[in-house]
Amino acid sequence: MKLRILALAVVAAMTTAPILTACGSKQGDSGGSASGSPSEQVTVPVLDGRWKQVNHDEGDDGMTGFVDGDMIELLISSDGTDWVYWCGTFEAPNSNAAYTFTSVGDEVNKRGLLASPDDTKEFTYKDGHLIFNFTMRGETVEVVMEQISEEEGLLAEVKSGEGKPAPKDADIKDLELVDYNYVLEDGYVEYVLAIHNPNEEFAPRFTNVKGVGRSPSGAITFSDDWTVGITLPGATTYWASQAGGGDASEEDTIEISVSVDEDNWVKTSLTDNFYAIDNTSISTDKHNRFVVTGEITLLEDVDLPSTQDAKSPSVICVLKDADGGLVAGFNTYTSGDLKVGEPSAFEIDSMFEAVDFENAQVYANPW
Repeated sequence: MKLRILALAVVAAMTTAPILTACGSKQGDSGGSASGSPSEQVTVPVLDGRWKQVNHDEGDDGMTGFVDGDMIELLISSDGTDWVYWCGTFEAPNSNAAYTFTSVGDEVNKRGLLASPDDTKEFTYKDGHLIFNFTMRGETVEVVMEQISEEEGLLAEVKSGEGKPAPKDADIKDLELVDYNYVLEDGYVEYVLAIHNPNEEFAPRFTNVKGVGRSPSGAITFSDDWTVGITLPGATTYWASQAGGGDASEEDTIEISVSVDEDNWVKTSLTDNFYAIDNTSISTDKHNRFVVTGEITLLEDVDLPSTQDAKSPSVICVLKDADGGLVAGFNTYTSGDLKVGEPSAFEIDSMFEAVDFENAQVYANPW
């Protein structure tokens, strides 16, 4: 069986990995009695735990899987990357006798690159093995899996919906553009904005930011689009970048707006308190531009429900006035992956000359 080759052939065309999706809910005790005499002792198999394919070709990774209550999830594993193939519910056997069952697939499961498009899938439990047919590119093979550990709660986060796309009928509030401002430098717009996510359990994996410049006559002088990273539930995040084509003027009106595509909302319980920023200072260089230095520490190893990486954040200096309003902002990116608990020094240089401000604050966003 050439699972590894088949998986890699598809993976090579991808730029990002799919999010691990959720399905099902925990069933009650699967114990019970099979038919037989009252004195007959029935052994009920414990399927909860990790499973691994045993009949793959030598050198191939084969498939791995998880069973948790009435949930079963199967992954195509290739060179350390897991791709969801099946996620669904099933009725567990009540004895060690050979047992064939039908698993009902989760609708969200079908969105994965290597996910089965089927609504249901047939499995057989026999002699301690899970057996099913796997089809890809017209080739069907029988997959045999054996249990390698008995563990409960393996799919707790999956069952809670962590990282799962938000349901179409979810009550999701729009992001709030709390404030924005900009500085003109050599005809370019150096902007800063604050985005607040008012939702308690949903976050946008990506946010669209649009900047539009208008002349006094109303003519559009530029229109730029950017994509910024995740804004976690209840968080206010800051972003800074450059807009325009180098011909913006003081007379122009600059408009900034934010939006999120419907399919970019995901469910998550994460909060944004996994960075610590210390020992910051701000000064100006010989060109009268700001230079901010400090140290950033990743407080915990965070698995984000997006393609951004908490270990390689964007670091942003935000300048505010006496009332807390935004004046300007500028950013940089860490040069290497952060290690949990180890401070890493950074330096942020502005692209504009010094402006008046009351206080400077430094923030970090996954990137």
